[in-house]
Amino acid sequence: MGRIEFVQFVLYVIVGVVVLAYTPVQLKFRAKKQMEVNPEYRDPREYIFSEDEGVCVVQNGQETKYDWSRIQRTVTTPKTIGIYYEKDRAFIIPKEAFGDRFVPVMQMVVQHIGLNNVRLTQ
Repeated sequence: MGRIEFVQFVLYVIVGVVVLAYTPVQLKFRAKKQMEVNPEYRDPREYIFSEDEGVCVVQNGQETKYDWSRIQRTVTTPKTIGIYYEKDRAFIIPKEAFGDRFVPVMQMVVQHIGLNNVRLTQ
């Protein structure tokens, strides 16, 4: 009693792998579909950082301005920068898009939102 046969063991492992792999695969396909369907994710954006006006986002000829008072926090990872303008909404920008302007832009952000609202991760 308490012992399983080899076939049962193999079936348990297969079911476990399927269960663990399902969610990431499903999320990847959903994200891909959103990239194809939703112009907000599909079309390129330009971000303009201004000392006076905050962050301006230009997409498909339309400008949306986010005053510095709307920017709540900034989180940097090794590859991206997330600039949160609402609790759960952010601009996610690849670091490589900043080129050699990364440090000046981050200094501007820190100056306007405060160092306590900036999280740098590695």
